[in-house]
Order: sequence, then C-alpha cells, then structure tokens
Amino acid sequence: MGEGPLALGIVEEPELPLFNEGVEHLNAVSGSEASTLRENGDDTGLESFRKSSVDTRMASDLSGAAREEDAGPDHQEICLPAITYQQISPPAVASSDCRSVVLHWETAREELLGDGSETEDTRERPKQSFVLELQQVGTHRTPAAEALQRVADDSWAGVYSGEDCTVMVSGLMPGMAYAVRLRCLLEQGDSDVVAPLPSDAILCQTVPCTPSAPNPVVLSGKERRALKLKWPVPEETGGFDELQYTLEICPPPLDAMHQLHPQGFCAVYQGEKNSVKVAKLAPGVKYLVRVAARNELGYGPYSNVGEFKTEASVPSQPYPPSCCGVGPASVWLHWPPAQCNGADITRYIVQKAPTSDPGNWEVVYAGQELSCEIRSLQTAERYLFRLGCENDIGKSVFSSPLEVRTASSPPGQPSSIGVDSVTRTTAFLKWHPPSWDGGEPVIHYEVQLYPKSAAALVGGLAQQWFPVFQGLETTCTVHGLRGGCTYRAQVRGFNLIGAGDFSQATEFTTAPEAPEGLPPPVISQCTQGGFELVWEPPQFDGGAPINVYTVECWDVAQKLWMPVYRGLTTGCNITGLLPGTEYFLRVGCANSHGDSPWSIPCSGRTAAAPPSPPKPPMILSTSGSGVVLSWKPPPGNGLPVTGYVLEQARIREDSTVAFEQLYEGPDLSFEVKGLRPFTEYGFRLCASNSAGKGAWGPVAICRTDPGPPGAPDHPEAVTQGVDHIQLRWSAPGQTNGSPVTGYTLELGSVSSKTRKISLWTQIYRGPSNSFCIADLSPGREYAARVRAENGIGVGAFSQPVRCYTSPAPPEAPVGLSVVHRGSKSAKVKWEAPAEDNGSPVRRYKVLLARSDGAHDSALKDTDQYEWKAVYEGPETSARLSGLEPGSQYVLRVLALNSCGDGPACAMQSFATSLAPPPKMEPPAASVGVDSSSGVPKAHLAQIEVRWQPPEIHQRHAAAIGFEVEVTDSRAQAGLEKGGQGPEKGRHLITASKGACRCVVAGLPGNRQFGVRVRAVGADSAGHSPWSEPATVCTPQLEVSECSASRNSSAEADADEDRVGKQPPKKARQRKSKAQKGKGDVDAASEAHRAKAGSVQPARSAAAKPRPKKDQLISKKSAARLWQTVAAVLALGLLVFLTLLALRTDRGPTPFQQQLSYMDKEWQAARRQAMFQGDGSLSDFMTPGIQRKLEQLQELWQDAQLYMERGLEVPNSILQQIEELDIPPEVIAALEESAMAAQPYGDLPNMPMDDGNVIYHDHRLEEEDEEDDTDIDDDAEYY
Repeated sequence: MGEGPLALGIVEEPELPLFNEGVEHLNAVSGSEASTLRENGDDTGLESFRKSSVDTRMASDLSGAAREEDAGPDHQEICLPAITYQQISPPAVASSDCRSVVLHWETAREELLGDGSETEDTRERPKQSFVLELQQVGTHRTPAAEALQRVADDSWAGVYSGEDCTVMVSGLMPGMAYAVRLRCLLEQGDSDVVAPLPSDAILCQTVPCTPSAPNPVVLSGKERRALKLKWPVPEETGGFDELQYTLEICPPPLDAMHQLHPQGFCAVYQGEKNSVKVAKLAPGVKYLVRVAARNELGYGPYSNVGEFKTEASVPSQPYPPSCCGVGPASVWLHWPPAQCNGADITRYIVQKAPTSDPGNWEVVYAGQELSCEIRSLQTAERYLFRLGCENDIGKSVFSSPLEVRTASSPPGQPSSIGVDSVTRTTAFLKWHPPSWDGGEPVIHYEVQLYPKSAAALVGGLAQQWFPVFQGLETTCTVHGLRGGCTYRAQVRGFNLIGAGDFSQATEFTTAPEAPEGLPPPVISQCTQGGFELVWEPPQFDGGAPINVYTVECWDVAQKLWMPVYRGLTTGCNITGLLPGTEYFLRVGCANSHGDSPWSIPCSGRTAAAPPSPPKPPMILSTSGSGVVLSWKPPPGNGLPVTGYVLEQARIREDSTVAFEQLYEGPDLSFEVKGLRPFTEYGFRLCASNSAGKGAWGPVAICRTDPGPPGAPDHPEAVTQGVDHIQLRWSAPGQTNGSPVTGYTLELGSVSSKTRKISLWTQIYRGPSNSFCIADLSPGREYAARVRAENGIGVGAFSQPVRCYTSPAPPEAPVGLSVVHRGSKSAKVKWEAPAEDNGSPVRRYKVLLARSDGAHDSALKDTDQYEWKAVYEGPETSARLSGLEPGSQYVLRVLALNSCGDGPACAMQSFATSLAPPPKMEPPAASVGVDSSSGVPKAHLAQIEVRWQPPEIHQRHAAAIGFEVEVTDSRAQAGLEKGGQGPEKGRHLITASKGACRCVVAGLPGNRQFGVRVRAVGADSAGHSPWSEPATVCTPQLEVSECSASRNSSAEADADEDRVGKQPPKKARQRKSKAQKGKGDVDAASEAHRAKAGSVQPARSAAAKPRPKKDQLISKKSAARLWQTVAAVLALGLLVFLTLLALRTDRGPTPFQQQLSYMDKEWQAARRQAMFQGDGSLSDFMTPGIQRKLEQLQELWQDAQLYMERGLEVPNSILQQIEELDIPPEVIAALEESAMAAQPYGDLPNMPMDDGNVIYHDHRLEEEDEEDDTDIDDDAEYY
C-alpha cells in the first residue's frame, strides 16, 4: 500500500492554547535540537543540552530578580528554579481492531533543577494537555525497523488534542502499520516552566480483514461475441498487497451453462489481473457483470452490477416455415420468430421454387408478419418454400426448404358455347372441353338457358337460368323456343372434385314472326275539330321491328271504317272533324312478317272551337312614351267572345321581335305607356271564349315620337396625373330621334372615411365627349358622371365612375424650430406636413448650410448656400452635432414618401454659442508673510498669484472673470489615498474680469502648494481648461509662529468643516437644466458686481452682520414682489380660461398659438429682469417658488443630519429635492445669496490692489460640463 499523507476521519488538529514567548521559544529550540541529538544517538549531548537550556532560563530569571532588587528594598523576594519536565513517555496500545486503535499514556513527570536549597516550592503546577500524532508507515507485514525508518517529520498528523490519557483513534485502514507519538502542552501561568520533549515514536497495527468491494466494472471495448472489461483495485485491500479477482457475468456464455450461480451469474475469470476479455457471448445481448476481490482471509463483497451489451449481428438462421393450409391455387405458411442477435428484425422473406427447377427461387413475400398466404399457384403442383430474415446489420442464411403440393380443383371453363343454327322454336349449340381438368377427368357437361326477352316467358317460364342438357357430348339441341325472342346459353364441366366454372354466356335470337295485337287507343285531348290520340306499342313485336301503325275512324254516315292516320309514331292528331260530334277509333300495326290484329275501338266527342283571329288593332294616338290602341270583336265560332289578350314587341334593326303581354281583359281599347321615344313597336291581339283562346291576329306597327337622349356609358379615365384627370365618354346608344347637341359633366367629392359620394359640381357643358379636369388635389379619390342633351331635352346621368389622381411628394413640414443650441451641437424639431398627397410620409431629410449672416434677413434665396443632408429618418426631431462654435447656420426640412422628395420648408437660421476661452498660461506665484492678520508679528503666510488673460481667438467667448485654485500638496496626497470628507487645503478664488492678480492669505508655513488658474467665459460659454499648475512653498516659520499657525490652521479647518456641511453643489443642481443655467447666473453675478462698482469695501463679521436663513426677500423689493405675483396670477387665470374654452381635438388655434407666444415672451422678460435687478431673489421670486424653497430648506436640514454623522444621504430625500423642479435661475440666485450669507467673516478677506474683493471659498468648484450635454440623443448625423 502507499505511504502518502494520512487520511483519517478525525485528522484536524484543534487550536492549541497560547504560551508565553519564553516557553514557546524554549520548546521550539529544544524540540528541534533534541530531535537532532536523538537521531544521532548522542544521549550525553542530549542531557547536556537540556541542562544548558535550564541554566539559561535560570540566569534570565536571576537577572530579572537583580533588577527588582535595584528598584528598592521592598521588592526583594526569593528566586526559585524553573519547573522542568522529563521527556514524556510514549503511549501504549491498549487494543486494536480493523479500523481503530485504543492508546493510553501517563502524564509528564516533573524534574526539579536548582542548587538543592530546601525552600518550600509552593508554586502552582501548570495544567497539562496532550496532542496525539500519527502517520502511516506500512502494512502489518512491514518489519518494525523498516517502518520506523519511514517516519518523516513533516508527515505527522494530529488525531487528538485534550487532557484525557486514554483515547480511541478511529477511521484507520485495516491491516496497516502506524507510527504514533505524544506531545505535552503546558498551560501558561505565573511560574517559569520548561515543557517536556515529545515522546519517542511507537508502532501500532490495525487488524487485517478481507478487501472491500471494488468499484463497478467498466467497459474498455466490445465485439459481436466478446466484451473487454476492467476494474480498479479496491480502496481497502485489508492489509495485503496481493489480491485475486473473480469476475461473474449473467447470462452465462454459450459454453458455461453448467456453472450457473443461484442468482444466474457465472464465473468467467479468476486471477490477479484487473482486466479480461470475455468471449463466446451472444451478439446484441445485454449482460450483467460484477467482480469481487480476495486476499488471504477470503473474498470481499461484490461490486455494483454493471450492464454492457455486445455488438449486434445479422439474425440467426430461421427455422423452416410450416404449412397450415393448402388450396388449389394457394398455400398458407407460418413460422416462429428468429433470433435477432441484438438488432430488431426488419422483415421476413419467403421464396418459392418449383420442384422441377429447384434453383429458380423467387420472392413471394417480404414483411414483418409471422405468416403469409401465397397465391397464384398451379393446381395439384409441388413447390419448395424457404424462409430468410434481415435486420439493420444484414441478412440471415435461408432456412432449409419446405415441399408443399397444391390441392386438386374442379375443371376449368369450357370454351365459349357456339350456336350452329336457329329456327322459330329450336337452336343447335356446341362447345369445346376445358383446357384444364383440375387434376381429375370430366364426367359430364351441363347446359343452362336464360330467357332474356319478356315474350319468351310463356308456359310458366321465369326469367332465370335453368338446365336444358346434361351429358358427355359437346353438342345439344334446345326445343320449345318462341320466335323472335332472345336467349342466353352457358355450359360447365363436372369432375370428382365438383363443378367447374361456367363458360362465357352466348346470346342468340330465334327467327321472327308477326306482332301481337295492340291495346285500345286513348284519346288524350278533344280539340275543336278533332282528337289527340295515343296508344301503346304491342308487348311483342314478333322479333322484327314495327314498320307502320294504322288508325281508322268509323264514319257514321257511310257506315264504314275510314283510315285517318298511317305512320311510325304511337300518337297522332286527327283534324277535320266536326266540333261536338262523337267518333269511334281503332289502331293496328305490321312488321316485315305480317299484320297484327285490330285493337278494341275507343269513342270520343270533339270540342267547340275558339273565336277567329281579330283584325290588327287601330292606332288612335302616339307620343314620345306611349300609344293608344283600340280593336273590334272577331267571330266567336258559335260561342260569345269573353276576353282579349294584347301583346307588344319592339322591332329591332335585325327584324327580330319578342312579344310580351301588355293586357288581358274584355275591353276593346288600351293605352300603352313607358315606351322608348322614336322606336317602332308591333302590337297583336287574340280573342277567347269558353272554348279557349283563338289564333293571333295580324301585327299592327307604329313609331313613337322623338324624345331626350339616353344615358351615355360611364366616363373612362384616359390619363390620371397629379393634379388632373382626363375623362372620355361615348355618345349614348339611343338618341331617341333627335341628334345629341351637348354633354354635361359633373364631379363629386368622395369622403376618405366613408367613401360616400357627395357634393356634385358641374365642371363642363359642351359638345365634346372628353374633358381634362385640372386643379385637383394629388392622391385623392373623385367621382364623375355625364349626361347628354338634344333638341328635345336633357337625358339621364350615366353611372358614376370613381377615379384617382396620382400621388405626389408631400408638402413641406411645418413648425421648424431650434429647441436647443450649444457650441458644437443643436437640437431641432418640426411637425408633419399638413398633406401627404396620397402617400404616407416615410422619412424626413434635414439640410444644413453655413451662413455668413449677410443674407439671412430674407431667407428666400436658397441657391446661395451649400446644403448638406445631416439627418434622414422617420423622427420629427434630430440632434445636429459637429458644428462650429459661434457660427451662423441655416437649415430646412423636407418630407419624403414613395413619390419622392417634397418641397423644403422655410429656412430657419440659428447661431451656435461661442466656445469657452482657451487654456491659460501657468500663473506666476510668489510667497510672503501674511500682513492682513493685524498682529504685530505675522504668524501666517500668503501667496500672491499673477496671471496673463488668455488671448481670445475667433469663436471663443471673452473672459468675464477668473478662478484661481490653490491646493495644499499634503491634503491632495491624503485625498488621493482615499480620504473622505471636506477637501481641506484646497482654495478656490473668484476674480472679476479686469483682475490679473490676487493674494491668498492665511496659509500655514513650510507647506508646498499648487496654483492653477482658468477663465470664465461670457454668455454661458463655460470655463476654460485649467492651466498647468505652478508649485510654490511657503517659508519656514519660528516656533511661536508655528504655534500660531497651527491655531490659525485649526480655525481654518473648523471653517472648512462648516463649509463642508453646506449642501453640495452637485446635490443642489441634479437636473440638467440647473447645470445649464449655472453659466448664466455666474455671468449675471459678475455683471451685478460690475454694476455695483469696481471698488467695494472688504467684508468682515463686524462690518456686516450675517443675515438669517429664512430672510430670502429684501424689504425694499416687497412692492416689486407683490406686483410680480399679481401679474403671474392674472396671466395664469387668463391661460386657464382660454384653454378651458378652446379645448377641442383640432389642435392649437391661432389664438392659442399667440397665447403660447405671449407666455414665452413673459418668461424671457422675467429672466431678463433677473439680470437687470440688484441680483437678489426678490427680482423673480413668486409665492409658488417661495413655498418650494421652504420645502427645500426642510429637506436640506434632514440631509444635513445624515452628513454630520458621516452617512450617505438617502435617495428618497434627493428624489424629493429633484421633484421640486425649482427653476435654474432661482437655484443660481440662491447660491449667490448663500455665498453672501456664508460665515466668511471669520476668514480674512483678500483685497487686491484695485480694491476688488476676492471671495475665498474652501469648496472646490467642479468643472462645467459641455453646454450641449442635455440635448436628447434622437439622432446624430453630420
């Protein structure tokens, strides 16, 4: 077994108690040196080493006692020798088992070292605790000497720490040898002690046992009939290096069926190797594998069972199929499933071959079923059948063949029966024997007859097959037939098996004869001068077609039958008879073979006749739309006329007429209405009585008078443009007797929502049949209709036609404005055009050009500019970047749709703001003693700073002031190391425009300061970059001066703390609007100072008392404040009433736009008044703003409590401050008031040579961000 680090369940060594430094050093030195002496076997040296260690400790104690004696006589005490302990005895093994050992030991024995004095030692003995350590050094068969040589100093592992002297160490491995040693730890006390050395190492062994279960077997390779398996060595061998393995598998291999385990496992390997190849396995079979290890003590437990599967193979050879049924032409086969060998069988294949040619195999079945029926076999023949199968791997070997003979069958069909000769009553038939007798000879034939004609069903015959002959002959004669009838005959053969199939039926007809007699005729209708007679044909025509029917009528006067009809139809119309007279009728027929008997006569009476045809109606009068007709009664043919029927027809150019009924009644006149003008019509009459309607009389023709023209066809759009539509129409089809003289064209409006036509407007009247409608709106839908007129009048309108103008580019966008501008960027917005001209706007294009400002007053001549597209997209606003500072620009916007670019809107000019002043040169700084403190001897230093104003270039703003920053190098170094709190040692000084020097006083001596300067740009242009810093050192002061300087520095620090507790500028200006307005307020402050005077007296706490916090409005501005409040309330009331009255969905009216413009003008005037006033809050303070400032003061007091405690201000307070939305002008002016109200009187003011006051601010101003940082990032081009 291995000898690596020991792995135990209780290996972790607990923390040991701390000892005094002397004991720890002594134990460490003594332990290492003593171990070296012990290994060398030098017992004498070991003993001398121990005595020298004790003497050294005692000498140290004596020197300490001597020092105590020097302190005084009251501190003398007796010195006792140190308490030492002998080397602790090694532990002893009390008992052991497979996984644990019980050890016990004795406590450390005391050894007194000294001069042998008999002074009683009453010192308290330290408490002993023990640490038990061990390491694995071999197995139970390793010799003791070799095991002890394997002990390594760095391999000890603590297994116990405590005060007990008996412990059981568990978690050991069976059959292993371990080295054990004991260390004694002494609790630290007042007495001097020397800890004992660790004990010598002893050996202990655990009891060996059987090995543990190996890990599960793993698969290293597999074949169709073999598996390659391997397994690791067990984690515990039981203390033996040599192991034997037994591998078992289930199901067993093919040659090991007699070695089965009760659980189904079979041992396939026993030996020392931990890998084996198991052969003679079945392909595609899942096997269960387990392994057990064995040492000298016996077998260990089995490993977990592993599942492995051999590779699949082709199926095994199947068994031959079995025959489960035989027919004359079919065989039923079935078979058991074949062994698939790991891959499912996809199909079975059955092949057949005749016994006469056993090598001619053909596939008769392929499928997954285990049975099949093989058809289309010959009767009484022998066949060979064999079975094969296949899977995804391949095909198996075919089984041995199975021989099957088909059964015998009845004979086959005889040949078609033939008719040799026929008469009216007989027929001679013959046939040929069948080609296949079914394996048995024919014993007789049977002939059957079927009467197809209904006339043949005489003498009790039915329309079905009946036998007429049985015998061995192949001919027969059939008697008792009827002439002219059709029959069908068939024949079949018989053998010992049974009757064969009938032959195909043969149809024949006997010779014809005369037809049968007809049934009596039927009079279907009696007319005014005859009859309509119908009859049925004879039931049997004698086998020949009827060639004539004859009808005879009985003449009462002449007493004889008179022929009245002869023909082929079964009905006739007999005319020329007298009305109301009775007649007798009969009918007969004949064919080519004779006449039939006469039918039984029928009788009937003729009907009365209707009236004669009337004469043509007379035309009494005509008009453009009607005719008045009249007529006379015709003869009634013996019955009075009871009514008339009048019909009309329009005579067309092709002379075709189509009559339609106009009137039916007894009147003799009728007025026809609704006729077409100048059109010919025909009219006819017929009369009726109780006998019926008479014939139609002659047609009367007349023409209506001329009238207005008809409606033309609907107009057709020939061409469609953006603003015009060319219409064309054809002349009306009916001019109605008068030529067309002109046309009227009307145009209708179509609603875009409902698409209904309304508001027809006449746009043309003239003789032309085309017209171009101009001045239309693009992309709109219109409706058009036209009507014609002639000399008679105006015709009807045509059907309206819908037409469309072509879409066009959209109109120009509206409302172009510059909503924000900076030095290098600007934001513009616009509104969609009023009309998209039939195609929706897809995107907008912004064109920008540089302008010199000379021609911008007119803004009409666009060709003088070099336009450049800076934005193209669907939004109605854009951000323009990359502009030049202080430059004039003109821009315009155009809309685009699917038709192209629309016109651009009116040009809009704007100018970018100037860039901040350029970077200044480093300032010049000189140091000196502060002379402004007013004391006889200066205690503080001062720095005089001089600078040169920057050279203002084109497009840069002029400098309206300067800022000087003085930074203490020590404070800066502390801040860079992560310091927090107020920025002590950093001074920001603001100077006016004309100043080029300043003095920073009240500075400590012997310090290094960095000085830099920057310019403040006019018109909110921002600050220039800081100049490069200049470094200067204040002079070294005397001791008294340093003390005074420290006091002054402490006062300055206190002032800086008070300043640091003020609201941070970033918290007061969280909104981007407030950041933007900062430059304006700074400029206003500088302007106010300049207006107040170039020389102001220095401020001090005694000269001017500090104002109260809530005193924000000066008394002298109260009148102006209330005037402003009244104006704001009046304007707000006006805006509210106007919006309430004009609230609609149609957008802003011109009055609303004017009102918005007035509001903007008022806002601009209010901002201007702020800069023109005295700079106090009263210049623009309103009650609403005053209330917001009171809320801001309360929130700031809450935030100040957090900052005084060094905590971060909660976001909720900052959010409430931000939601107040105080205008940036008020915030900036509030800063000015706060600057004036700050307790700067405690600090010395620094007047310059020209008398300007320098405000000394300990807070470092943040650099202004770029002036266009708050522009929305809608789009960025250019």
